[in-house]
Amino acid sequence: MNFWLFAQTLLNVIPGIRGQLGVEETLANLAVSITSLFSGIFIVVAGGLADRLGRAKILYLGICLSIAGSLLIALTTENLGGLTSAMLLGGRVVQGLSAAYARPWLCPSTSEGTAPARFPAACRRN
Repeated sequence: MNFWLFAQTLLNVIPGIRGQLGVEETLANLAVSITSLFSGIFIVVAGGLADRLGRAKILYLGICLSIAGSLLIALTTENLGGLTSAMLLGGRVVQGLSAAYARPWLCPSTSEGTAPARFPAACRRN
């Protein structure tokens, strides 16, 4: 669910972002895919941290990162060249991290309160 909220919803607003911020199409496309990249890379790291520090703390960190990434994107100023690009991509990277940090909470919490036949194979415990 997090992946769709942060990664793919940007597809719908890319034309508006490109027009308002004055960024190239390549950069706009990179802003869509970089979130998935960072989410995928850091899911394993976040899982290990959740095992050591607790799922609730990692979920809280994920929510804080989501807010920070969204604010960074919202505060991105137009036509400042490298600064505009850095703020847009940086915000998307932080959103990818937030999705990764929310994931370790989602699967175990789902599996603990649901019969094994009712949740996806990715969340099943062996």
